[in-house]
Amino acid sequence: MQPLRALLPSLIFIGVFVTAADAQKFEIGPYAGGFFSGKAADILDVKNQPLYGIKGGMFANKNFEIEGHFGYIPNLAFVGTLTRKKAYILEGLATYNIAKFYGSYGLGTVTTGVSADSVDFFGNAITTRETFLSMSYGGGLKVLRKWGPAGYRVDIRGRTLPNFNGFAYSWLEATAGLTFAWGDR
Repeated sequence: MQPLRALLPSLIFIGVFVTAADAQKFEIGPYAGGFFSGKAADILDVKNQPLYGIKGGMFANKNFEIEGHFGYIPNLAFVGTLTRKKAYILEGLATYNIAKFYGSYGLGTVTTGVSADSVDFFGNAITTRETFLSMSYGGGLKVLRKWGPAGYRVDIRGRTLPNFNGFAYSWLEATAGLTFAWGDR
């Protein structure tokens, strides 16, 4: 939880600053999609898995938005291994909106936790929790207030972990979900 303690004061500061900067538009949205991986270190296949989460944001002005993101991958493990690793994504994003399209860059962490059955099988020989720096980049289509406060969002992004067990590792994420917006900007 150390990365969370370091990230939390920064997010609070950003939230206070954005509110003071007369941001009047807020949004929050759950999503689901897929995590599509290639080979890690060009050797090991990683299982493709579903991806779930929630994003929330505040507009600083007409186009610029600051977002927070929490995501969950049920199994970030190598193909053919017995170990099951759950992954949690926690990040902050800077997003620039032009009409219905947007681009964003995020910085945060991916924390993996090994399942209890893997720990029972391997004992102390396996690391149970690891945290990695994460950078995400991408964009998509966002339609706010299509049905009252509800709209939708479609997102395609890349994610890179610069030091995933000693090597850089990247994957593609494709997600879609509802967006609930309120306030005026």
